[in-house]
Amino acid sequence: MPVALYRPRRPRASPLSQCIEDHREAFERHYVTRFQKRDGYFRPVVAQTLDAFTVCGDLSHGFARLHCDHCGHDYLIAFSCKQRYFCPSCHQKKVQQFGEFVRHEVVRKVPHRQIVVTIPKRLRKAFQYDRNLLTDFCQAAWLSLRDVIRNRLGTPNGQPGVIIAIQTFGDYLNFHPHLHILITDGAFVGHHTFHALPRTDWERVAELLQVRVLKVFVTKNKLSAREAQKMLQWVHSGFNIHAGYRIQRDDHDGLENLAQYILRNPFSLEKMTYVPETGEVIYRSKRNHATNRLWETFNGPAFIAAITRHIPPPGQHLVRYYGAYSNRAQGERRKRAANAAIPEAADTPLPIRRSYADFSKEQEQADHEQRALSFAQGLPLDPHPDACLPAGPSETTDCTEVIELPPHAFPRIPRKKWRELIRKVWEVDPLICPRCAHRPPRRPRSCRRTAQFPRLARLRHRQPGRPLPSPTQRSKRARTALHL
Repeated sequence: MPVALYRPRRPRASPLSQCIEDHREAFERHYVTRFQKRDGYFRPVVAQTLDAFTVCGDLSHGFARLHCDHCGHDYLIAFSCKQRYFCPSCHQKKVQQFGEFVRHEVVRKVPHRQIVVTIPKRLRKAFQYDRNLLTDFCQAAWLSLRDVIRNRLGTPNGQPGVIIAIQTFGDYLNFHPHLHILITDGAFVGHHTFHALPRTDWERVAELLQVRVLKVFVTKNKLSAREAQKMLQWVHSGFNIHAGYRIQRDDHDGLENLAQYILRNPFSLEKMTYVPETGEVIYRSKRNHATNRLWETFNGPAFIAAITRHIPPPGQHLVRYYGAYSNRAQGERRKRAANAAIPEAADTPLPIRRSYADFSKEQEQADHEQRALSFAQGLPLDPHPDACLPAGPSETTDCTEVIELPPHAFPRIPRKKWRELIRKVWEVDPLICPRCAHRPPRRPRSCRRTAQFPRLARLRHRQPGRPLPSPTQRSKRARTALHL
């Protein structure tokens, strides 16, 4: 049976690379007049990302050299740019690693569910100019979900496990901040018990979320108290909660696929068609209800502006962990496993916080005073905890399922490397020698920079009007340069 060989990607042949090469200069030259009013000032991270993406997969900017001991053949693997939320190839590696990490090191063997949280259009623009509001948005969503689940189960100290992925893009690359949440369908009580959630009205989460988000906007002077009070009276608040189907506790593949989905890239090359003659980009997706079409047309600079607005600031994390899946809980779990006599018997210690206001007379009095002070200042009020009490027996006949968690340890699993991810997705080994089909040593024999290969170094200083060499020509030049 012939061995399947890995064919390296051709980054210069992709429609995204061609569009950026043709229209980047015009995009940067006309950004102030065309896009600054809509997208804000030109961020340095945009230029850095475009510079790195331009040389992604280019042999003239560095490569790893592999030598086959069986046939003596040398071949090259170009370096990647490692840019997140922009380069489709490099970000896909992060998506695969995130799915493996969530499946093996974070989640417990309990039912889960996906929840999508959206906000009104009136508030979305503020998130684009002040991206720190995304942190407050995540915190408000977590507290609202926790309170509703605790009240529905009647467990004041229950801790659900929550993973929140922030997404800022819509189907047609418009700025649409929303949250994709992977949450346990219930709450952990203690260290060995999980209470599964019965049928629940998730609209109660939207009510709590609306008040908390509006309070943040009023506190940070993003919205006046009068406007917030008007929004509280809207019939359709614009705060929507979509709860997906339950993922059963033994559906590990479904859980991993969902984790990969919530971290996906803002755009897809499969939906993109670039027309070099006209300089336009046709982007296909779901039906746009505003235009009643299945596609949108962009000119080159406008498409670059649409995809670069979703590049996160350096150092900003777009995935947050709360409750039983928080970093604190994971650290305490590993500490318990290390201190236990039998590591396999370690389980997840849950951080116990203060009880909910409805279960403490002292906290209820403090909340009453705070509500009176907020009312006097004209601020929007949190709904009273009685507004989200558990549903009565007449509303549903579902019963709470209690799951006893077996002792289990979550070992640290090494992250999969580039080769292992390629084998998982494409079922081919990228380190197989293309000449004799033997696998060389796992680590490359040497890692060189193009300064040591004059013919490859000349590619950096090519004439502006000269077309780029094809991947085949670059590969031939690279193989020739090995013997210089």
